[in-house]
Parts: sequence; structure tokens; C-alpha cells
Amino acid sequence: MKALKHKGLGLLIITAGLSLFLLTTKSFWLPFVASWLMVGDKNLHPVDVIIVLSGEQGERVATGVKLYQEGLAPRLLMTGGPVEWNVAAADIMAEQAKFLGVPEKDIVLEERATSTYENALYSLGILKKNGWHSAIVVTSPYHLRRTRLAFNNAFRGSGIRLSFYGAEDPWLDPTRWWLQDRGIEVVGLEYFKLAWYVIHNGI
Repeated sequence: MKALKHKGLGLLIITAGLSLFLLTTKSFWLPFVASWLMVGDKNLHPVDVIIVLSGEQGERVATGVKLYQEGLAPRLLMTGGPVEWNVAAADIMAEQAKFLGVPEKDIVLEERATSTYENALYSLGILKKNGWHSAIVVTSPYHLRRTRLAFNNAFRGSGIRLSFYGAEDPWLDPTRWWLQDRGIEVVGLEYFKLAWYVIHNGI
């Protein structure tokens, strides 16, 4: 009985010590929690198409258009399925891109995807159909790791070269995300979705 009491006390002391350590060093390790998700490619090269994933407040489209205007690809592929009133996210994204100066002829639509993996799967079909061999995938910074997993999984063996780029996100500061309601929601949800994706796909 006494041994069990000593063992319980020791476990309590270790737990308290670890909690205190994590609390006092949070400014060092908490930024890593967010930055670990942000695995974009720094050196981009010209590709056949820029794939823009639906979501957020339009930052992804704006970033995709910026890369297009910098000459990194001759066209944009907007991927996103129905959102409401049978209107696809891809259609809304296309309108934003046209407003930002992209000619309609340079915009390709993928209007079925309802998940990141479907974004990848249906985009792959379009690239194969058109004989395109390279792409830059644009999404939010915190969404990059899961996007990279999904696209690399879907594109495996296709011979298509992929790069990944994080859209500018004024709403999330990765160095202080835990002090923002949106930061806690976004980062926490992304880890949950990433864990589900890994477990579901046996990665």
C-alpha cells in the first residue's frame, strides 16, 4: 500500500514538473506546433498549371493569381465542389480570379471535390487529360502538410511534378497563434483532420 502511495506521489510530481516546464517554455515550442504544418516549397519553378484549393476568405485565389501574373504558369485550375444553391466553390473562385485580371480562357474548373483528397484526385484527372506534367498547389499555410500528403498520395506514380505554396494569411500569426481565437480553432482543427487522414489512409 505504501509503495503504491509513493508511486502515485512520484507520478504526480513528474506530471506537475512536466506541466510547469511546458508552461514556462511555451513561447519556444508553441510556434513550432503551427510551423510544423507549414511545409511549403520556397523555390518555385515554372509549371504547366497552378492548382488553387477552395476555402478561406479569398487569400488562396489572390495568391494563385499573383503566381500566375509572375509567369509561373499559363493557367489556373480552381478546385472546389458545391457550396450552396448548387454553385461550386470553383465558380466563385473563377469570378474572383477574373476580377483580379485573369482571362477566362486561362481558368480551368474542377467543380466536384468536397475534400482535400478529392481536390487532389479530380485535379489529377484534369492534368492527365490535358497532358500537363507539373503543378504548383496553392492552399493556406496551416493546410500545407495535409495537402502535401493527400496530393502525393493521389499523384503517386503519375510522373507529375508537384510543388506546394502557402497563401498569404493575414488572419493567423504562427508565432502567437495560441493567443488568437481563430488560431486555436484553425490549428487545433487541422491537427484533428490530419490525424484522421493519416489513420483513415493507413499512412
